[in-house]
Amino acid sequence: MQEIFDYKLDLSALEDFQWDADEVTIGESTINDISGKKDFEKEGQSTAETFIRELIQNTLDAKLPGPSKVAQLNLEVVNFNSPLEKKIYHTFVNDKIYKRLIKCGNINDDYKFSYKALKASDFNTYGLDGILTSDYSNWNKYVFRTGNPKLSKGSNADGGRNLGKIATWKCSKLWMVFIRSQISKPYEETRFMGRCMTNGYSKIDGKNKLREPHEYFVKKKIRNKVNVDPALEKCLKNLFKSPRDKYGTDFLFPEFSAFDIKELIPYTIKNWFCPISEGDLEIKIEDTTINKNNIREVTKKVFSEEIFEGVNQEMMDFVINTRAGLSDIDINLELLDIPDRELTNFSEDYFDFKGYSLKQIATKLHEGSHLKLTVPVKIEHKNGPIHDEFYVAIKMRSERKGLATCGMMMRKNQILWDESKKSIFTREAKYLKDIMVAVISTNSELNKLLANFEESSHLVFNNESFTGESEYDIKNAKFILRLFRNASNRLINLIFAEDENENKDLLSQFFSLKFKEKKKKKKIIEEDDHIEDVVEESPVIDIDLPPSRSHVYSQDQVGNKLIINSINNEELCGKKIKIEFGIKKRGNTDAFVKVDEFDFNLLNQTDISFYSGCSIDNSSRKQTSIEIFVEDTSFSLELKGIKKAYSHKSRYTVI
Repeated sequence: MQEIFDYKLDLSALEDFQWDADEVTIGESTINDISGKKDFEKEGQSTAETFIRELIQNTLDAKLPGPSKVAQLNLEVVNFNSPLEKKIYHTFVNDKIYKRLIKCGNINDDYKFSYKALKASDFNTYGLDGILTSDYSNWNKYVFRTGNPKLSKGSNADGGRNLGKIATWKCSKLWMVFIRSQISKPYEETRFMGRCMTNGYSKIDGKNKLREPHEYFVKKKIRNKVNVDPALEKCLKNLFKSPRDKYGTDFLFPEFSAFDIKELIPYTIKNWFCPISEGDLEIKIEDTTINKNNIREVTKKVFSEEIFEGVNQEMMDFVINTRAGLSDIDINLELLDIPDRELTNFSEDYFDFKGYSLKQIATKLHEGSHLKLTVPVKIEHKNGPIHDEFYVAIKMRSERKGLATCGMMMRKNQILWDESKKSIFTREAKYLKDIMVAVISTNSELNKLLANFEESSHLVFNNESFTGESEYDIKNAKFILRLFRNASNRLINLIFAEDENENKDLLSQFFSLKFKEKKKKKKIIEEDDHIEDVVEESPVIDIDLPPSRSHVYSQDQVGNKLIINSINNEELCGKKIKIEFGIKKRGNTDAFVKVDEFDFNLLNQTDISFYSGCSIDNSSRKQTSIEIFVEDTSFSLELKGIKKAYSHKSRYTVI
């Protein structure tokens, strides 16, 4: 430990404070683990982006109500350079916690202090309020709880997994934070505590016990004795380098070195441009202020294609306008009550296109119109059904530069970046260029439901990790999530794919396809009704081919149905055959390889709606294949829920 200088300073208010942790007998199971650390280390995003995304989320969740209340967040690096400042610093980051951090492997035994900390202060917020003894209070959830979704935030919160704070603690080499919070009415008090996460349990010398990794800087080991009196406030003013006289919270992260604080500016705009532009949030990072009046100017200065990942100013405006209800074409979807397997390909009859044809809508989009679809949902809550809605928007970029589709999915203010990266809701736009897609939920009830599907990073939904079973019907909840993810795909498929068949000149503006300059003609391949481009000058080459197998069935594609009718064939009667399905697309040499589960899936979206002359072995059903027993010399199958715009193929094997 570095030398501590002894200068006259009244620190008597801190005499009874010490770092404290629970003890467990060796061999006992524990409920307090540190798994939350690794959840955020696996994200693959920069530490700076993760930090600012989670920190601002917490600030917005605590914002005081009212349009005049702008949540403010100030960030700055503070240094403790003088001997007096170092003495204050080591009163909190003392020798005992220093030794424990070495013992647990957080730092090496030759660690040298930087005496640098990151301070984050928010204003116009509730502070970390709530009853101190309640597990559900915001104070207890921040200070004590990690990874318990049942102790999540309110219905309209951006967060919900109780893990976001861990992503901010990571900016401290010691995984340490000091919290000072002035609480709004009815509490009207200031609270203080320190928190540190070591890398694991440590053996207590001379005891058959372990010390848990969760350390708390508290008075007389009493963890609910956190009220700040005037004497303690004098000490804290020196630690935080400022008084606290307004509602809100100060966070001090000692030994800060995770990133350059200026790195936070572009990530702040990328993740939080909506609440900033809408006047709900103002950020100050060192000497740079970002608010609704100057966000465009600051964006120009810090914009980077690598950081913003296709989200330029035009995309931001598109999303902001959608959230504000501004659009050129407003259409509606009916409240859906259909089988889950049909959700991906539900009929256009469910849409109210307000008198527009699909071709007209495609043309208007090409001309620059902003399309917004309103999607109603019925949430099956334990207290009764709740009606809500979300929005899907589509717009072409003003400059057609052949840029990849840019998609943004939002739950309130939270952007789920990985939903776009995994092409979950932009799947049908993967062949389109210069198109912007947004799927947005701004309403509290739907936000609360969807939050139960979010992974801890808030980057993506997980259909198999639902935490709201006590409040919602899980089948209904999963249906709504699938609709939230797929409504945009269905709309895009209807508008562009349908139009591709009718107006190829128009769609050439949308699709990034490069054709050979040679003159081509159309050739009909009769056996599968697929139209291919062939070069007119191609020579005819004689090749000895094996004799083709006799046809067993004919195949017709009508709308969203695939109809198979057998050709009388006594050889198959009484036998079992396996029928495989594939899709012929651009650039695909083999229709049966790597069929996207969202394009064709016999398990949950494509259904055998009719069959005769055969029986179905449902136990053999896979994503792209089914086995049937042929019971007659003629048989029929009808598959419902296929993509109309695709050329579907099939083949059979006798088992």
